[in-house]
Amino acid sequence: MINMASPGVQANEVDLSYQVRAEGGVSGAFVGAFQWGPVEEIVPVSGGTEGLLQKFFRPNDDTAIYWLSVRDYLLYNDSALVVRLVGDAAVNAVPATKVPVLIKNEDHFETVTTTDVSFYARFPGALGNAIDIEAADSEGFATWDYANEFTYAPGANEFNVVVVDRTGAFSGTAGTVLERYELMTKTVGAKKTDGTSAYVKDVINRSSRYVWMGDLAAFTFTVGVFATSLQGGVDDNVLTTHVTGWNKFSNPATSDIWEMVAVNQADTDIDTLLTIAEGRGDCVGFFSPPLAAVVNNIGNESTDVIEYRAVTTNKNSSYLMMDDNWKMVYDEFNDVYRWIPLAPTNAGLHAQVVKSPQPWQSHGGYTRGRVKNIVKLA
Repeated sequence: MINMASPGVQANEVDLSYQVRAEGGVSGAFVGAFQWGPVEEIVPVSGGTEGLLQKFFRPNDDTAIYWLSVRDYLLYNDSALVVRLVGDAAVNAVPATKVPVLIKNEDHFETVTTTDVSFYARFPGALGNAIDIEAADSEGFATWDYANEFTYAPGANEFNVVVVDRTGAFSGTAGTVLERYELMTKTVGAKKTDGTSAYVKDVINRSSRYVWMGDLAAFTFTVGVFATSLQGGVDDNVLTTHVTGWNKFSNPATSDIWEMVAVNQADTDIDTLLTIAEGRGDCVGFFSPPLAAVVNNIGNESTDVIEYRAVTTNKNSSYLMMDDNWKMVYDEFNDVYRWIPLAPTNAGLHAQVVKSPQPWQSHGGYTRGRVKNIVKLA
């Protein structure tokens, strides 16, 4: 160490490369079709299978490729950011005689005219057709079918509310009570004795995972009971493009991502991935060739994969990474085996390395490149 007799600058070179680490909490981005959940909104998902179920419900034939791809990525990284998209025909379920409408998310709900409609399914899709909403006030509570679901009976100007899975679509058991709201009122600003809100519209719209409450004037009681069944919800999970969803990730100030993972992509999606990745400068787009290039295409796989890379996409950039394969995985929710692209695996392996003490290394190889959750490769 140098001892200076007067003020000065002392330079020291210290090698800290052995302790370099990427920032935590950064995710991979996905866009796709799901049975349930907000639309055109970035939704954080963590906790693997359970976290994905909580946010987007289970996969079906139309949505499995997206659902299973996100889960595959979550085997390697602890979080993903997901945008759900729907087709033009999708609508939310509403009470009988009312006209179903599309409500994409909370911001969109604020723009919807709710006159004379008491409740809407929280999200678009046929799942909303399984929902019943019932309520009982002090007059009807004693003989109400759901009275035993509550600790306290409502007093004057109070009522209790249940959201019920009428068909078992959500819970697996018809008649399951999904949500309970105790000692509610129609009075704006009303509070319970514990200080929490008792104003039914605020409570339900802030906390329900299944319904929006619309017009309070349509929420009326007959002999002390309100009851309605939702219907008219329609799925539309056929996506011709994912660009609207990818554009949600264009601003790095609103989403921290390492990877953007294209699944079941259209050709225009690759253009969008590249534009966003190069514009942000902090992430990489991952994609695979089409399924038809590698499955049931014996003898032509290499030729078709190379053509897809060199002719169809024809992109040369350090901000895109294409692999050449798909893998078969087991869908336990539908008891079938399904093909999914290798891009989520590739992106997940990349995330593991970026989080490691040596983020400059390749995510390939016998140690860092181990593929999980696989029955076989195409």
